[in-house]
Formats: sequence, C-alpha cells, structure tokens
Amino acid sequence: MSTDLTSTAPPAWLDELRSPIESLPDDLVVASGKRVRIAALAFALVWVVMLALVNPLARLMTGDRAIGGAWPMPGNLFALIGLGLSLALAGYASVRGVPPSRVLWLAVAHQVVTAALLALINNWAPYTPGISLSTLVLILPIYPAIAPIPFRWLAVAAFLSACMDPLTWAFAGWRGTAIERTAFIHVADFAATYVAAAISLLPATIIRRLGHQVQEARSVGAYTLGRLLGKGGMGEVYEATHRLLARKAAVKLVTHQQDEDHATNERAMERFRREAAVAAALTSPHTIELYDFGLRADGQYYYVMELLEGMDLQDMVDRYGPLPSARVAHFLHQAAKSLAEAHEFGMVHRDIKPSNLFVSRRGLELDFIKVLDFGIVKLGADRPPVQDELKLTMVEAPIGTPAFMPPEGVEGAGHLSAASDIYSLGCTAFWMLTGELPFRAGNLMQMLYKHVNEAPRKPSAVHGTPIPEALDELVLRCLSKSPAARPADGKALLGEIEPIAAATPWTQADALRWWASVARPAA
Repeated sequence: MSTDLTSTAPPAWLDELRSPIESLPDDLVVASGKRVRIAALAFALVWVVMLALVNPLARLMTGDRAIGGAWPMPGNLFALIGLGLSLALAGYASVRGVPPSRVLWLAVAHQVVTAALLALINNWAPYTPGISLSTLVLILPIYPAIAPIPFRWLAVAAFLSACMDPLTWAFAGWRGTAIERTAFIHVADFAATYVAAAISLLPATIIRRLGHQVQEARSVGAYTLGRLLGKGGMGEVYEATHRLLARKAAVKLVTHQQDEDHATNERAMERFRREAAVAAALTSPHTIELYDFGLRADGQYYYVMELLEGMDLQDMVDRYGPLPSARVAHFLHQAAKSLAEAHEFGMVHRDIKPSNLFVSRRGLELDFIKVLDFGIVKLGADRPPVQDELKLTMVEAPIGTPAFMPPEGVEGAGHLSAASDIYSLGCTAFWMLTGELPFRAGNLMQMLYKHVNEAPRKPSAVHGTPIPEALDELVLRCLSKSPAARPADGKALLGEIEPIAAATPWTQADALRWWASVARPAA
C-alpha cells in the first residue's frame, strides 16, 4: 500500500478544530446560539451574585485569608470583567446570521477565561493552610449541560479550566502571597477541581447521545425532518431537507392510531401506500410531485413530495373572503388539467375540496394550482390498474368530505366516477365564488340529505355578486344530481372552462398585486 506524502489534505483533528460542529446533531447546531446565550447568562448571574454577596461579606470577615484586604479590589475588577464578557457573549450569540461554529468556539474560550478569573479571585490573597473547595467546582458543569460543544474540545476546555487553580496559585506564590502547603493539601485542594472537570463531561456525553437518537428518529431516507406542517387522520406532514442536496421537501408519515384495531391500521397503511403509487403515476404539473417513497426501519411508511409555498383554497377564502370570478376560472382551469390526466388513467380522486387545492408559486409563476391528497383514489372499472394494489378501497363506506360529497357518494364509494370529482369541484367553485357551501345544514345527515335531494342556489344569487353567466351556469351543471348531466370528466370540464378563463383572464400582474396586498408586514 502506497502513501501519498505530498497530500495537502489537513489532518482530521485540524478539520474538527476549524469546524467543531460537524459531528454534532443538526438540531443541536441550529439551537447553538440560544443554548450558548443561556449558558453565558448563567455565568453572568454567577458574577452578579458574587458582586452582590461578597462585597458585604468582605467587610465582616477577617483572618489570615484577609478577604477584606483582597476584596473589593482586585476582586471587583475580576468580577466586572467576567460579567462584561458573559453579557457580550450572550449578546453576540443572539445576533442572526452568526456562524454556529464561531459561537461555539467563543463559548469554549469563555469557559476557560471565566475559570481563570475565578481562580485569580481564589488565589489572589494568602491562603490559610487547609483543604478548601474551589468555586470552579460549581461552574464547570454549566457549559457541558447547556451548550452543544463537541466533546473533544469540551474536554480540552474542562482540563484547561481545572488547571487555572494550580496555575494562579503558583502565580500568587511568585507574587509572595501564597502560603506553602503540604503535598497532601496540594493534592486534595486541586484534585476536587479535576474530578469536577471530569464529571462535567457526563452531561455532554448524554446530550450528544440523545441528540443523535433524536436525529436518527427524525431521519427519513436521505431527508432530515424539520417543523410539523400539518396532521390529519392518517398521517403527519413535515418540512424536510435533503442531507446532500439541501433541497427542501415535504415528508408525509403514516401514523398508527393507538385506539384503532389492527385491521383499521392496516387499511390506513394501504391507503398511504396507494397514495404514493398514484402520485408517482401522474405527471401533470398541477398534481403534487412525488420525490421518494419507502418504509422506515420502524415499519412506518413515508413519502417525500415537493414543498409548496402558498396556501390552500380553504384557508384563502376563510381568511380573505370570496375570490373574483376571473381568478376562480383560472383555478378551475388548472385543477381540470390535473383531473383530466387522472381520469384519463381511469382514476377517481374522490376527495376534491378546497383544502386539497393548493395555491402555490412555481418558479416565477404565481397562483399555480396543485391538486393534493390522492390517498383515497379509486380506479374506474373500465380501466386496468396501474398497479394491482391501486384496487384496494373500502367500498362499503362513503368516501370523501360531506360538504363536497356527490349524491352518488352518499350511497357508497362503489358508485363514484370521474363525474363525481366534477361535482366536488363544483362545490369547491361555489365556495370560492361565495365563501359559502352550496347547502346550509345544521348537521352531517342534513348535509348528506341536501346533496341528494335539494337543488343548489346559483352562485350569483348568494350575495348578488356579478358573475359571468357562463361560469354561473357551468358551476350549476357541475352540481347536477345526475352524473350524466355534468361534464363527464376532467377533460370535458377543461374544454368548457378554457373559453371562460380566456374571456375573463386572471393575469400574473393580478396575482402579484393580490399576494403583495396580503404579504404586507405587520405594523
């Protein structure tokens, strides 16, 4: 085996010296500023307590140690220096954009400097012969228990801090103020500090181990989970980051319900797996894009999809009220494109509703619709399955959301077709135009009854808002009780909504003005 002696790569220990955070869990690194700030403030409190207590006590104490002679000067000077350094570090650690590695290195230096100042106070005045416990024993565990400093350099800092007592005692002897001690007193006096330094490393080891366990628990394939974006009956969605590409994504995890039986949980798992398979088969830019899918070591299914920037239509109308008819036509046109592809494959979404239509940004294009949640999709009887597992469904139960459920869906999931998605999209269009549901009902059964038996109002009649007649009539036809009276599928709807959207265009300039109006910073 040959060795390249001309290699210019730095040794591993030098890499760690330059970047001491590489071996730390990401969560601890991100929180380093906050944790170091807490530790620095804890040291500042130590100095404040010392200034508040020792000054009065110094006037009362006499004896060979001569605290009254050594304090308040230079004791106050050392304490004020320590207080200033602690507050300065706390302030610096609070600044946004400061590299975590720099904050951690300042924390290491701060611990050693603080130990030196305390040791100077301990040894500045002559000692009375005897065994005494250094104040360093009390402060050494602070950083290891709070700040996420790499273990190797934390050990170096602890050792240097413990050395400050014998070094400053030797310095006091050079000044002629230290009293000679026996060898036993030398060892007993300083050994406690070194023991405390060694014990202080235990919290750091525990925190590191727990941090890595948390990091492993928050890892999904090549992604690291971040903040929770939302949760529903069958899963949770997290923001995530690819560890190599640094690409943001959304990760959906299926969750077992503790109060559900095994069969129910298995159905939820199959639905989750089916959603991933369906999403992978669809390529429309208006359908949520799937990046990855798999099974974690703990048996939990997950899939990784694009992270969207914006809000869903449920949230948009709840917060800002009904939308202009031109914008509604623009959104329907895009949603129809997604459904057209799904229906072409023989797929029925079965849960079209405002919260499953997400208004996002795609590159420079605003108001870009993404259709979400193909988890309860069903293949039509006239089309072969993309994969056999896509046939799995609970045909005995109504599927969907009651406020947007087609009449045939009330009778059971087996009656649903592509026209059923058109009905749900019609309910969604009604919601966008009016801010109300097509039917007013006091409970679930009333809502389902009205879907089957009651004729909907015209959207234009709800608030008297001007709505193009073609759009008004199209929404009513989408809400027809008979599937045959509706546009047959997404492709048919696309053919009808295109001229309406073209006649009343919603431009990018319109979208930019709207988003700018709702994004004004709070006063």
